Amino acid sequence: MKIVLIGAGGYGVTYLSIYENYIDKEKHTLCAVVDPYADRSNSYTYITEHHIPVFQTLDDFYCHDTADLVIISSPIQFHKEQTLTAVRHGSHVLCEKPLTARVEDALEMQKAAREAGCKIGVGFQWSFNDANAKLRKDIQSGLYGRPLCFKTCMSWPRPKEYFEGSTWKGRVFDKNSGSPIYDSIVTNATAHYLHNLFFIAASQPRSFNYIIYRAYDIETFDTCVIKGVMENGCEFFYGGTFVGEIKTDVVQELKFAHGTVRYGEGQDDFLKGYLNDGTVIDYGTMSGSRDVANKLIKMIECIEHNTNPLCSVDEIVPYLSVCNQIFEKLDVTAFPREMISDIGERLVVKGLWEKISTAFDQCELPASLL
Repeated sequence: MKIVLIGAGGYGVTYLSIYENYIDKEKHTLCAVVDPYADRSNSYTYITEHHIPVFQTLDDFYCHDTADLVIISSPIQFHKEQTLTAVRHGSHVLCEKPLTARVEDALEMQKAAREAGCKIGVGFQWSFNDANAKLRKDIQSGLYGRPLCFKTCMSWPRPKEYFEGSTWKGRVFDKNSGSPIYDSIVTNATAHYLHNLFFIAASQPRSFNYIIYRAYDIETFDTCVIKGVMENGCEFFYGGTFVGEIKTDVVQELKFAHGTVRYGEGQDDFLKGYLNDGTVIDYGTMSGSRDVANKLIKMIECIEHNTNPLCSVDEIVPYLSVCNQIFEKLDVTAFPREMISDIGERLVVKGLWEKISTAFDQCELPASLL
């Protein structure tokens, strides 16, 4: 199989590491990297040492060669056109989350892929994870009973340079092309965790409310709390911030009629189910290097065996529809200056994480985070 990687920097470095450490290079060849700034990447030495051709654009590549699979790890605003270009040339696509900013664009990409006989996989890595797959199978078998409340939260501090060094992070639209970006804490950095609530539930949102805030001088928001209900009747909750006082890894709790599933906090990287009869099920890890590599490994397998990607366009529409509704009315509240502390490398909002944690515990949307 011939593979092309779009994006040598950022998350593209991770894909190069996955290819080097987990992919059979006798069977699968990384035949090109597409990136106009590849020489600025930390991976450029690897690219040159392995004599991997570098192209400015995907169109330039197709003038010289063909590919079975295109991995897209570029900024969000380029995902749609690069995906359309790939499938029109007969290449399958593994695109990093969130695939694209808008549902309508995702469906257009899906239609083009189907017409071309190509597959699109979306790089929400938990959807390709073995532990998550085992849990999903148990849920579908009825082991846990009716889903009642799925919730997740995290405090992921981001330094000032996270936004200052980027032309697209924290932006609504691309300033050059006008393409939607919709970058925020919930649509990009922590997108996996809201998406996974719908993926595990195999349901979609019926209704929800939200509050969004910012401490950083950005167009979008760095703090978000969402509370809603799915079509299957399960409540869902998301709480996340870039400006909490402390850093916490993601916590996820899934409550059912016959038990509870937890990830994070004292369980480290293990996903565990606790049935009401006292049975404990250890599903395994969620974020180890092999777990992350699964999205490429299993995308290759689905192409080889002509099966459906584990995370397809259909699987991301519920999550993406929530994000789109938030951006339809981007009603962002700025944290008052007196609540914000500048601690040098980053901003912190005093008392914020305690409020989000309390909301998570209660599975309730707070009236305010001020």
